[in-house]
Amino acid sequence: MPVIRIPTPMRQYTEGESVVAVPEGSAGGVVDALTQRWPSLRVKLLAEDGGLLPHALLFVNGENIRHNGGFEAPVGAHDEVNLVIAVAGG
Repeated sequence: MPVIRIPTPMRQYTEGESVVAVPEGSAGGVVDALTQRWPSLRVKLLAEDGGLLPHALLFVNGENIRHNGGFEAPVGAHDEVNLVIAVAGG
């Protein structure tokens, strides 16, 4: 089963979970599984049109899904998915 790594700033929305098992299939399925389990993640990850917010990046085996099929990017049994949240500050 694939896993997704949750960055520290987002763990407050995942009950402290840092690595979560997710279903095989697609990157969209991974996001659906996360937002169903933790509905508060939806507003942190998804825009009103259902796409990822600009600051939310999703990588499957190191490849940004925005350049590799979007939500249709395949996620296999042994894949690693990483959620990265761009943080700005000064």
